[in-house]
Amino acid sequence: MQISIIVATDNNGGIGANNSLPWMCREDMIHFRKKTIGKPGIMGRATFESMKCQPLSERFNIVVTTQDGMFRSKHNYDNIVFVNSPKAALQAAQYWYDINRDDAGIEDVMVIGGSTIYEAFLPVVETAYVTTIHKEFHCDTNIRKLLRNIQSQFDMQTVKTYNDVVNCCQVTFARGSRELPADVRELIKLFK
Repeated sequence: MQISIIVATDNNGGIGANNSLPWMCREDMIHFRKKTIGKPGIMGRATFESMKCQPLSERFNIVVTTQDGMFRSKHNYDNIVFVNSPKAALQAAQYWYDINRDDAGIEDVMVIGGSTIYEAFLPVVETAYVTTIHKEFHCDTNIRKLLRNIQSQFDMQTVKTYNDVVNCCQVTFARGSRELPADVRELIKLFK
């Protein structure tokens, strides 16, 4: 099982304001969908709430929350599970792959936010997809430290840059990868 992180930030590492995205970037939404479709996506409670408590379609949604009982009774969807720890999230992703196994090969789990979930999973992430919206937005949530860690630990390469006419700025898509130490790879195998 390979664990990837996908995140969009502004120039200051901002990722959210008032529990929502402070920008509307169509290209980033297309990029996000393309990278996450058909895969388990791990998110925290606040990220789930920012989506109006609606699971992402065509993906297996794994919400990490200590309030799982409250959500479980309110949301009866086939493509969502509520768990109370990062370990349980990885176990749920592995279980989903065991049931939905195909011949495609890589079992990719996408960590989709928010800041606490990104921090919790970074030690086991092999691939990082980082979108930078080159503008400053009024954000109340940022991941500056996480971005510094990604920059120092991953071999980041720019995949695409384009001009976003809606936000009047450039947007950069980058992808980075790293080789996990053997002991971390062995730890991940325990979830199988």
